[in-house]
Amino acid sequence: MPHSDKRKETRTPATVPLYFKNGKGVTDDLAATGVFFWTDSKADFAVGDHIDFTLVISGSGTTATSECSGEIVRVLTRHTPKGVAVKLTQPALSRFVS
Repeated sequence: MPHSDKRKETRTPATVPLYFKNGKGVTDDLAATGVFFWTDSKADFAVGDHIDFTLVISGSGTTATSECSGEIVRVLTRHTPKGVAVKLTQPALSRFVS
């Protein structure tokens, strides 16, 4: 059965480093209201958990950071690294993603 896509915003494929308590990862895609990332972190991620993280976006000789908060909505643990989908509760990406 195909995965039901409940996203309201267009996703943009992007490889952006992100950092969270006790770990780091790299994004697979970004949207104004969410992010999906891969991580080798030993941290336990569970649907419904809150997560705070920082994105480090580089380009054209400049670097910008975006402090984000969100709710974990999906976790892929059968993969190495783990995949984590986050719905932002503090949408801070609209200036980076259209």
